[in-house]
Amino acid sequence: MISKSFVFCALLIFSVFYKNNSLGQTLNASDATPVIGDKYVVNSLDHSFDTLQTGTSVIWDYSNLVPDNIDTFVAQSTIGSVFPNTDIRFVNPQTGIAHYFNTDATFLEYAGKDDNGSITTYPNPDRLLIFPMQLNSSFIDSIYLAPISSVMLKIGYVDNKLDGIGTLILPSGTYTNAYRIKSSYYLKDSSIGAPSSTPFYYVTLRWYVSGIHYPIAYSKGYGNLVTPLFEYLSNITTSIEEHQVDKISIYPNPCTDLLNINSMDALISAVEIINISGVKIFEKCSTNTGKLQIDCSNLAKGFYILRLHSKNGVYDLKLLIH
Repeated sequence: MISKSFVFCALLIFSVFYKNNSLGQTLNASDATPVIGDKYVVNSLDHSFDTLQTGTSVIWDYSNLVPDNIDTFVAQSTIGSVFPNTDIRFVNPQTGIAHYFNTDATFLEYAGKDDNGSITTYPNPDRLLIFPMQLNSSFIDSIYLAPISSVMLKIGYVDNKLDGIGTLILPSGTYTNAYRIKSSYYLKDSSIGAPSSTPFYYVTLRWYVSGIHYPIAYSKGYGNLVTPLFEYLSNITTSIEEHQVDKISIYPNPCTDLLNINSMDALISAVEIINISGVKIFEKCSTNTGKLQIDCSNLAKGFYILRLHSKNGVYDLKLLIH
């Protein structure tokens, strides 16, 4: 469907990881629409997955996945760009590739990409989401994907369905109330350009979490889905401010030496710090206290997940070390 760097677009994300809550039922624009400043790291790997895990209270466990590639994406303004009618783009600083999107309160769609001057425009953009979406709701979008400088031609439609709400377990953490969108593509296509008489079918999956902009994970199927590419976001941030989950706050953030943790909700029993590859690099047990101070001066600069354990659950917060 879309290049590997896309669903980083199709991928993207913000804010804190949050406490377990009761099961939600609606995916809204505020849950999944990216904003300028979003920044995240994408891990890629080959993984066979089960497209039939649907319904409520599903557990998608990818905790043992090991990334084979890491890319960073940043959401930027499209002002003065080659796609003037779009309102946001995701740029990969390593490759220079930019993916462009149209967004508003009712939909999110992929319009095209700029690969260092090689422009791909979709005359009929691929509509990824229609808001609001509820469990088992679906929409069909016709597709005409004809890259300007390529012989590849795709004509057909995609059936998008919010087919599951449950728990998504990734190396970067566990996310409850994750929404899965299953997109089934039916296209007349061929690798050499001429549309075939037999539709080409493939499936992609995307997981969204309320309060995080863009998919927290996604897959890209190819034909029979034998070896689809699975990608997940291991750390995401936008503005760097003091974070508060319910009544838990951490400061200063960014941090250079001492990090303060205050909890007015539940007493903290343990603290972990996890790097962007999902590796635990720090762990400290506490005596169920509401206030903690951690020395971060030995940590390398970059983004981390601060995981707090309490009797009320596990809290994941973003942390930047300067």
